Amino acid sequence: VLNLSLTTAIPSTEYFGGLNASYQRPVGSSGGKLTFNFASLYYRLDPAAVGNNAIRYQGDSFSQEVLYEEPVLWNPKYGNLLWFGGLERKQVNASTVYNTVFDQPAGFKYVDSSDTIFAFTAGLRGERFDDWWGYRGRSLGSFSVKRALPGWFGSLTPDSVTNKLENLAAASAANTSVNTATAAAANAQTALSLLLPSDPGYATALISALRANAALASAQMTANKFAAVTGPIGDVRGMQTDFTKYYLGASRAQSLPGAALLDGSLLAEWTSAKRVPQAYDFAGADNGPSGYRANLLLSRAVEGTDFVAGVGYTYIKAYSYYRDPSGGGTPACLSSTGVYQATSIDQNECAESYPYLSLSYRSKALYGDLTYVPSVASYASNVQRFRVNVGLFW
Repeated sequence: VLNLSLTTAIPSTEYFGGLNASYQRPVGSSGGKLTFNFASLYYRLDPAAVGNNAIRYQGDSFSQEVLYEEPVLWNPKYGNLLWFGGLERKQVNASTVYNTVFDQPAGFKYVDSSDTIFAFTAGLRGERFDDWWGYRGRSLGSFSVKRALPGWFGSLTPDSVTNKLENLAAASAANTSVNTATAAAANAQTALSLLLPSDPGYATALISALRANAALASAQMTANKFAAVTGPIGDVRGMQTDFTKYYLGASRAQSLPGAALLDGSLLAEWTSAKRVPQAYDFAGADNGPSGYRANLLLSRAVEGTDFVAGVGYTYIKAYSYYRDPSGGGTPACLSSTGVYQATSIDQNECAESYPYLSLSYRSKALYGDLTYVPSVASYASNVQRFRVNVGLFW
């Protein structure tokens, strides 16, 4: 079975989009299945939202996964339980590009960072069918663990984090040297300009000015070596590359009177690490290494069509650390203007909630859904109010 789906944001398709592909085939005689998953995503901040077109903020991500699953218990009438295991590789790229000349030429990537993680995954997934209040329903549950494997196939290592911290410190020192050398060169040039070539101290002042300019050129050359920010993405203080992360999922699809359907779900992610590479961040609210998402959707098929309309509500909460303003990691979710919820050593919590309307379509070879969110938090991972997913399967 091959599934393909596309994701974009209307009306800003040039700023956000993605592709998901999955291929599954049976293996052996014990009900085993082998699945290959691929996903890609791109984004670019809208210049109107940034406020100018002088700097371009952009990025993309790619993931590949191979999974094998096999039933532990199987009962088509009541449900089943299976185990699964596999390997996955995720890569996230982020860059900041100058569209015009600043201290560097146009086209220069001021930020050119990347996270690559290779990980092992294993877990259990179960499904059960039963009746509640005389109406049929299905319950799903899953638990899995992912273990990062530093250094495997280009995966980040602790040295990757250390090197970025050292480079940032070197860049800061180099910029300080440039500022000092610039001031010294300006003072030397001023002193030289006050003298005539015939003055006794002119030769000494000229030598001092030449030396100051040479020192400035050397300082600028050193600073240029650290001009681009590379290494893991974002603030890496406290980042662990050898982390273990746990995932828990639970959902219930319950039929109701009037041909209505109530879907409820809970997805949670937890790790003891205070910071993980962004490829494994919990996505939602203000992001972070851990978090959970709860969703409730009441829907009903539109008579005589292949459309299903619904109304739902989503609640998201994220937990993060090292979000103090002095470190450049100011929490986007604040208790009040100018008041921070946490310091670098404490836990920061951020919640996001919103109602939404949905309209989905499904036929033999095409599916898609349109979601409208009336109000979006400024710090939300997806600030688009209209969200569209379309796909083909055969």
